[in-house]
Amino acid sequence: VVHNPGSNLLLGSGIAPVARMRRAGVCVALGTDSGSGGRASVLEQARLATLLTHLTDPDADRWLTARHALAM
Repeated sequence: VVHNPGSNLLLGSGIAPVARMRRAGVCVALGTDSGSGGRASVLEQARLATLLTHLTDPDADRWLTARHALAM
């Protein structure tokens, strides 16, 4: 699965359950595309991916870390 958090936010297409997918063994990569609002920085996408897990899981122990995002 390729996660494009900036594009998802810009398009209002929802928040992918990335941490849950990773725990289930799904290989998740970060990507950028034209829907990222002109921000093609993969580091910005990693930052967004980590912050968005704060909204999808109330347990901070399961949030995506910077290390996880960079590995993606």
